[in-house]
Amino acid sequence: MRKICACITAIMFLFSNIAVAYNSPEEAKADAFSKIKVSASLMEQAQKILSFNPNRERITTAMDLYIQAGKGFEEALNVFKALGEEYVTQEDLQGCAMALQNCLYAIAKCKELLDKL
Repeated sequence: MRKICACITAIMFLFSNIAVAYNSPEEAKADAFSKIKVSASLMEQAQKILSFNPNRERITTAMDLYIQAGKGFEEALNVFKALGEEYVTQEDLQGCAMALQNCLYAIAKCKELLDKL
């Protein structure tokens, strides 16, 4: 669990709300896709944690991972919206929005599980 907490701390640092200035739309798009990749990995880690006998600590850790993943998807979605259709396909925009919704759903389910414990 200590490794997971250290990972969460490192990822929180990466997703801190620091304004980023991009040199080009392509750079912004690449950064957004990078955030999506990290966020998808966080979701996968959360799912793995919940697959092994979920207890309060594991559910809380998974929920924290889903929250960080959701923040990453949200940041990427905002970049995509700012770039517009000239640089981002509708499929990429919708996929990112759906991933964000999946995170919100997973967070709600984690809260429900914690309430039952």
